[in-house]
Amino acid sequence: MREQFPLQQEVTFELARDVGIRHPQVSGSFQVMSSNFLVNSFDPALPKFVLQAKYAKDLSDPRTVEKLELEQRYWEHKNVPWFLVTEKEISRTASQNIE
Repeated sequence: MREQFPLQQEVTFELARDVGIRHPQVSGSFQVMSSNFLVNSFDPALPKFVLQAKYAKDLSDPRTVEKLELEQRYWEHKNVPWFLVTEKEISRTASQNIE
């Protein structure tokens, strides 16, 4: 498992342009996007996949949703399954164990 896996900026630029979404930037400098977790598994049916974790409340922010769309399209372009996970998908017991 790799955390905060960086996405290739030339690909995210192209995807952003194609769908009309502003590429993430801070103070005029373009940012390298990343995914929370890139997982390699032993399951032949799902040998590699990506998990992006967000709080459910953050999904009401249009800009957050745009950036998630870019990330999802990036992994679709790479033929890697991408999953969005919120605290609503994690049991209370698992959450407490993680803490």
